[in-house]
Amino acid sequence: MKRTLRSLLLLSSLLLLTASCHGGKKTGGTSSTDMPQAGAYEQALLTVEDARLFSIENLEVGHRACVFTPSGDTLARYLLLPKEAAKEYTAAANEKVIIVPLQRMALLSDTFIGAAELLEAMEQVVATSDTSTLYNEVACSRARSGQLQGVSPAGITNAEQLVALSPDGIMMNYFEGSDHSLSLPASSQIPIIYNNDWQESTPLGRAEWIKFIGLLFGKGETASKIYQETKNRYEALRQKVLQQSESPAPRVLFGQAYKGVWYLPAEDSYVASFLRDAGATFKGSAVGAPGVPISFEQVFLDHAEDDVWLAWHSADIRSYNDFLKQDKRYSRFKPFKERCIWLNSKRVRGTANDYFEQGPYKPDVILGDLVYIFHPALMPSDFIPSYWQRLE
Repeated sequence: MKRTLRSLLLLSSLLLLTASCHGGKKTGGTSSTDMPQAGAYEQALLTVEDARLFSIENLEVGHRACVFTPSGDTLARYLLLPKEAAKEYTAAANEKVIIVPLQRMALLSDTFIGAAELLEAMEQVVATSDTSTLYNEVACSRARSGQLQGVSPAGITNAEQLVALSPDGIMMNYFEGSDHSLSLPASSQIPIIYNNDWQESTPLGRAEWIKFIGLLFGKGETASKIYQETKNRYEALRQKVLQQSESPAPRVLFGQAYKGVWYLPAEDSYVASFLRDAGATFKGSAVGAPGVPISFEQVFLDHAEDDVWLAWHSADIRSYNDFLKQDKRYSRFKPFKERCIWLNSKRVRGTANDYFEQGPYKPDVILGDLVYIFHPALMPSDFIPSYWQRLE
């Protein structure tokens, strides 16, 4: 009888998961069918507005979060429960129970660290990939004191070091076709939590992942507030750009060649969305193909007469002569000739760049920089860009 009852409960859980996570659809409703009654737990009621690669379902106690691939397949299902509730719940075969709030997180990306900083949750983080690439002082201070350790500074995770830190959760980017086991021991019970923010198609969609991270830290309401205020500022500026008609849309080239070939952002990428929202014209790579190499010759045909060049920061670039050392053919592009190249190097220290740390959660700030570059008359006369600066 007990075995039959347990089987029925398991089947019910699977059916509920299928309903709440199928096809990448997001929900902000409340469900309590399979959850214990609420105790002394502060519940955050969240909705997903702009992100398309994760969903949140508000349960009576805790939350169900699903992470998706760009094609809409469900990558992972997580039940985020307080400790007492987790004791009473038997996980289905295709879900992971995460006891929240997590107290010893391993965040294997500078971008995830940026979220923890904004949420004022760095005391709950014990590991990251490489402490030398951290920009903001809160994280750097913990690294100097040994409270935050880098476990993969060379790009390969030191599993022994990571396990020794006893993290209660590991967040990492998901790359299709890669090994995501981190070579952890087979006996390891440390949950691996996937983050797919980098594949979102809009800046707001990417920024909204702070809600998922916030729930893991027990700071869902704080995350929701941060996001809503950011979105309000972003949308206000985007509407200002849409309503103006005096300044024409400049044509933009983004990035630079790597070993003779280019990897332009895809037409449906968050970078392309940024440029459009800032009032620019951009011709990227084919939809859904950001990793497809494009020949230098083809990029020159498509972008030689562009008005503005937004290039990635490099420690070797401090002048136009330095820029030319990367590839002499750059001198043939109009933005080089007219000295209209900008780098995302305003908040850089050594190998650290805040553009990749807190920048993803501040799309309103980056949008302001881009509007200033493309349509300076729309910004205050005393405006100073935060992340992008003109190459001199």
